[in-house]
Amino acid sequence: MPGISVEVVSYLRTNLRDRYKDSYSILKELVQNADDAGANELHVTTYDAMDAYFRHPLLKGPLVCVSWSGPP
Repeated sequence: MPGISVEVVSYLRTNLRDRYKDSYSILKELVQNADDAGANELHVTTYDAMDAYFRHPLLKGPLVCVSWSGPP
């Protein structure tokens, strides 16, 4: 994803660290967001590393990708 800058990644990392004291709280928040949006599917995928796609060291892995879908 060439459009993600180092500044954006650093901002997101700091924001998540400041708002959530542990990683489980982040996942619970993502599940709650999906529920609030009326999602009928939630997908959680993990990746060991994404070295081929990202240059920023924070995005080299491991990664968790969360997405959801709902009614049209």
